[in-house]
Amino acid sequence: MRVLDYSGDGTYFLNDDALELDGLRSSGPGAILAGEPDQAIAAAIERALRVPARDGRRALDLIFAAPKPVSVLLAIEPRATASAVVELHDRAVGAAFSYLRDEALGAAAGAPSAPRAVGFTHGVNRLLDPHLHTHAVLSLHDDRGVALSAQSVRSHAAAADALYLAALRDGLPAAAGRDAWVTPTGRTHVDGVDLGLLAATSAPRDRLGRVERSGTKSHPSAEAVRAHWDAMLASYEPVECDLAPPARTESLDEYRFASTLGDGLVTRRHVVRAWATASPFGQDVDGVLASVGLVAPELAHGARRPAVVLRDDPGVRVLGARPLGHEALRGWLDGRAALDQHLARGFSLGHVLNRRGATAVERLSLARLDAAIVDTRRRDRVLPGVREVRYGRELS
Repeated sequence: MRVLDYSGDGTYFLNDDALELDGLRSSGPGAILAGEPDQAIAAAIERALRVPARDGRRALDLIFAAPKPVSVLLAIEPRATASAVVELHDRAVGAAFSYLRDEALGAAAGAPSAPRAVGFTHGVNRLLDPHLHTHAVLSLHDDRGVALSAQSVRSHAAAADALYLAALRDGLPAAAGRDAWVTPTGRTHVDGVDLGLLAATSAPRDRLGRVERSGTKSHPSAEAVRAHWDAMLASYEPVECDLAPPARTESLDEYRFASTLGDGLVTRRHVVRAWATASPFGQDVDGVLASVGLVAPELAHGARRPAVVLRDDPGVRVLGARPLGHEALRGWLDGRAALDQHLARGFSLGHVLNRRGATAVERLSLARLDAAIVDTRRRDRVLPGVREVRYGRELS
């Protein structure tokens, strides 16, 4: 997600009917993201951009852009599927914007007034390549004219972007019958989308990796855009590269979580970003926020914690990667609490992993720990010396 200052009057958006999405959406390109839901789009954008005389600040342009493999689905899928992809994008934008509204602007904390924002969804870039994206024009004043914090929005932008992308990955199987996943390096892939097609539908970049923007903004008809896409599909050269999705997992990618979280003291927004980023096949926004609330409830009140504590290397080493599902995560945390109780008695973490050398008293505590975490630990990570409670024998 990009955050740009916006000083226009809304004409740029109001004059673009996004005809390329005709037949793929149930309404026009504009939608109320915050404010009176029944207001006309022109009136809503005019009111959002109304500038109080005392500060002259106008708005931010928040750009939520789908990864290219998702945007390409508009060109290669039947109309019904492409429409479901646009609807998924709109839902993901709405959920990510709600996070910004609630946590960056304090609406969830019972703020006396609410922000105003209007979203405009488009399906192409200036070169007419598939590019599904939404401009969310956010007023920098609430409905009383009180200034909002642009810095707070910018500081939460990375978390909002990660939430949006996680929601897309999570919803794509239902919308298009395709898996979407993120690689350890952060690249998004969609099952069945060829790399050659991605190259053919991507705007050229200069030697520094910056997009080369050329030409003026045009407003072609849906038929003209479809003809352009069909010609593109007929002429590109496929790349022989296997992009089959990895084994599906319902667990966090703990390595990516740790690398995204980094070091030092972190806040809730850092954990939200890391958790959403480390969900390989995605997770809905409510699920991410609920998981973060379970893992670090104190951060909801503005506290900071060392990243090393939230990475929880000892817990992950013993119990395996944390599950994404809310109830499964509760079970994992119950097992983590049992591990804490064991370690609080002065026993060694090393003996949890290798019982050799443990005293009789420590072995008794380990047996209690085994019973507490038998349903929490990953089945494919049975630890040496784990006691199988039902049969009363050692497994080794």
